[in-house]
Amino acid sequence: PTAISLRFTSSKTGLQVEVEDYGVGFDPDNLPQPELNEPSVNGGLGLYLITQLTDEVHIQSAPDSGTKIIMIKRVTE
Repeated sequence: PTAISLRFTSSKTGLQVEVEDYGVGFDPDNLPQPELNEPSVNGGLGLYLITQLTDEVHIQSAPDSGTKIIMIKRVTE
């Protein structure tokens, strides 16, 4: 198991959530598209759902360097 860091920052304009791990990392530019009609038992929907439910997503990762995901959800009036 690897450690995971969570950071939450709220403001009048929205919420920012940062999730960082120190695992094996991955190449965020080469993610397979999820098969929405035939969900896999291996998962693969996490990043897809994050991008659908937030306003902004930044992924910093590379093989053997861990991963940091910054998610931003803006407040709407």
